[in-house]
Amino acid sequence: MPTFQYEALDKSGKKIKNTVESASKSALLYELKQKGIFPYEISEVGKSAKKINFSFNFGKSVSVADIFFQLSMLIKSSIPLVEALKIVADNVKKQRPKSILLDISTSVSEGKRFSEAMAKHSKFFDEVHIRLIEASEKVGKLSDVLMDIAVYEEDRKKAFDKVKSAVVYPLTVLVIGLGVVGFLLSYVVPKMNNIFKSMNREIPPSTQFMIFMGNFIKDYGMFVVLALILIIVSLQYIYKKNKNVRLKIDKKIYSINFFKEALIGKVSHMISFLLAEGLPLTQAIALGSKTINNQFLQTNLEDVVEDIKSGKNFSHSAESKKIFPEIFVAAVKTGEKSGELSEILDRIGEFYSKRVEKYTATFISLIEPLFIVFIGVVVGFIVLSVMGPLFDLNTIVD
Repeated sequence: MPTFQYEALDKSGKKIKNTVESASKSALLYELKQKGIFPYEISEVGKSAKKINFSFNFGKSVSVADIFFQLSMLIKSSIPLVEALKIVADNVKKQRPKSILLDISTSVSEGKRFSEAMAKHSKFFDEVHIRLIEASEKVGKLSDVLMDIAVYEEDRKKAFDKVKSAVVYPLTVLVIGLGVVGFLLSYVVPKMNNIFKSMNREIPPSTQFMIFMGNFIKDYGMFVVLALILIIVSLQYIYKKNKNVRLKIDKKIYSINFFKEALIGKVSHMISFLLAEGLPLTQAIALGSKTINNQFLQTNLEDVVEDIKSGKNFSHSAESKKIFPEIFVAAVKTGEKSGELSEILDRIGEFYSKRVEKYTATFISLIEPLFIVFIGVVVGFIVLSVMGPLFDLNTIVD
């Protein structure tokens, strides 16, 4: 029988570390749960690669998904919400989430609902999460909804991390390449200029251009970087504060097929998730629209909500807006007829997510060699511009 080592919390929040024999990890989990013990890490002795880690690294960072996961597991282990909040807070090292959890625990102990206590900290918890928990409290499914939110957020984070990791390599190549170019232009080229001057030789046009660029970067490079940062910050400020400007920009962004499919996929997943958790359609669409960062699509979804409230079908309203993909409208119609709108929207979300993932992978596979070729050409041009005249000087000296 395999031997397992586990770390856990008991009902009082005391940490336990033990080594036991069990038929399997699943069997051990069941046995511990029956004893009122909450395991957050299990590993088979001698097989560390097969470790199951239920804890999230609160020492480095903490997310709402981390908190909800542990709360769900503790509540399922029959630990009262007030105590569960304290236990999770004790495992959080960062002061802000720790103080928030303790404050919520105090509010709940004073008789407030969990969702009501969370609403005081709306900058830390999303409105979507608060509304879901509010709905779960009415039907007594708090632990299930907390787990659903945690799993959903973790899946979304994994999808984002997958895209982010794919982008890291080409960006690293570009940054290193630009760093090499900057070093050559700002440090090497100016030194070559001094050599040319001391030799009283006519400098070729390409070399003159490189020397000019090197001197410019050396003298004004920092000012250029600061100016670019200032421009970017100013544009971001205008984008966030001016609704008309943001609406126009977001409309242009939405007209690009890649971003349209990414946004539709994200909002489809979210509406599907909210419907599956028992929220009414209008509330699911309204809350789902707040999770996307595009004012144009968000405004149209808000109009859809008003249309549904006035008696229109979701599909008819979406079709009348003329901005939703035909496949999305057709899927919504099918979902309305079959009564499986949540499942259909989830499939649509998955369909668009895979398409976006495919587009991203294709783009990255194309951009990587282009970056390398671009940097190679630039570095080669600089080297030839500098070394060419030096070779000529050596020939003359010989």
